[in-house]
Amino acid sequence: MAIYQCFFFSRGRVSFWENIESHGSMRLTASLRDRLKNGKWQHAEAWRDGELVCDVRRWRSSNEGASRFGSSHSVLSLVD
Repeated sequence: MAIYQCFFFSRGRVSFWENIESHGSMRLTASLRDRLKNGKWQHAEAWRDGELVCDVRRWRSSNEGASRFGSSHSVLSLVD
C-alpha cells in the first residue's frame, strides 16, 4: 500500500491537502472522485515521490445539474 500526497483545489487554489493511503492509482482515483462529489472542491491531484499520479476534475453537467468527472493518470502510475 502506498501513501499519496493529495491536494484539493477551490477557485484555482489549494484549499485542503492530506496524505491518503491506497492500493494503487485506480482506487485512489475513485477515492478522489468520492471526495469531489460533495461539491466542496473542483479539482484534486495525487502525488507520490514528486511525480503527479492522477488528476481528477469535476464539471457540472448542463442538463441534469449532476457532477461529471474527468481524470488523467501518469503512465508510470498504471503499473502500480
